[in-house]
Amino acid sequence: MLPIEKVRAASSLAVDVQTAVLQKFAELDTDYLRPYFDAFNEEIEYDELHIMRLVYWLETADPPTGNTVSAYHERLDQIKANYSRAYESWTADEDEQLQQLFANKHAIQVIANTLERQPSAIHSRLRKLGIV
Repeated sequence: MLPIEKVRAASSLAVDVQTAVLQKFAELDTDYLRPYFDAFNEEIEYDELHIMRLVYWLETADPPTGNTVSAYHERLDQIKANYSRAYESWTADEDEQLQQLFANKHAIQVIANTLERQPSAIHSRLRKLGIV
């Protein structure tokens, strides 16, 4: 079993934000992360939510039941079929390309298609870079 503190250390979220996310996991179903992404005004990236969900499961000994994991992978495969760079780490080149495309007033969907990432990832990255 994974030590909880090693999993927590993988997160770049501040401790108070981690606590808030874990409290929200106690309130909502943990099968889908979109409600959490929305609850935190799209300010917490999905990678962080994945880490915090794992921490929650480890702390509560409440892993998903049924075929949630296979459903997750199935959904991930569907997303990656359309956006092959989805959930991958951003590179400096991608950040630069994103900034240029956005500065040139390209539509979010066009930027998403160009960078092979979901539109929600484009919005999140623009916020993280302080552009919007």
